[in-house]
Order: sequence, then C-alpha cells, then structure tokens
Amino acid sequence: MDNFTTGFYAPMVDHGAITLATGDGKSSLVAASDVGEFVSEALRQGLTGEYLVTGPEALDHYEVARLLSTKMKREITYTAVTEEQLLAVYTSKGLPAESVEYGLTLYRAFRNQTTAAVTDGFRQATGREPLPFATFLGLD
Repeated sequence: MDNFTTGFYAPMVDHGAITLATGDGKSSLVAASDVGEFVSEALRQGLTGEYLVTGPEALDHYEVARLLSTKMKREITYTAVTEEQLLAVYTSKGLPAESVEYGLTLYRAFRNQTTAAVTDGFRQATGREPLPFATFLGLD
C-alpha cells in the first residue's frame, strides 16, 4: 500500500497516471505498518513457523486508482501496458537489467493472480484484521 503514497509508485500517483504491466490482475496489498505490527507481535510471542501476511482484500490497479482518486480529490488513472512496453521504458531510463527483470517478475505475478490470495496470518498474530486500502488512505 505504501508504494502508492511514499514509495516507488508515488511519482506516478503524483502525475495522476499509474502505468504498469499488471493487466487486471489483483493483489492483496498490505500496509507497511501492518507488516511491522506482525513482526513485533511475532517476536513478542515467540512465534515460529510460516505465516503469510496479506491485506484483507485483493484489488486490481483500476480499484487502487479509484480509491486514490477519492483520497486525492482528483483523477488518478490506471493504464495497463504490455511487458514489452514497460521494458522499453525501463531500458530507456537506464535501469540495470537485474532491476528490470525483478520488476517484470513482480508484475507477472500480479497479472497471473499469484499475489491475490487473502490469508489470516496477520490476524493469527495480532488478533485483528489488517487495514483495508481505503482505511490506509484515511477514507473510512
């Protein structure tokens, strides 16, 4: 979630246009504050084993753009581009090949719904539900 407000995608949001090769894939975005709370609780409780920590809902970038538009009180759009189009942009910006491939791998996972699962790992450790994106943005 934080990538849209202070992270990698924030400049796109500032310009009003999110352009990614994620198609209409969904992901269960999670707030960094929830990740921190999970880690804190895991350490405090001495948790062991595997916990998959996700947000409470899977959103596509069209939904993300709509929520960001409401928050920012101006239109934020999402345009799906092909991997080849995004590769050309990244290459023109001189990004290292390893960084480009890492990004494209993440976008493939998003596009293929690999990151869409919603889990209860956060609730197991903290006793509460993770923040929905609307709440993270202060819309609730």
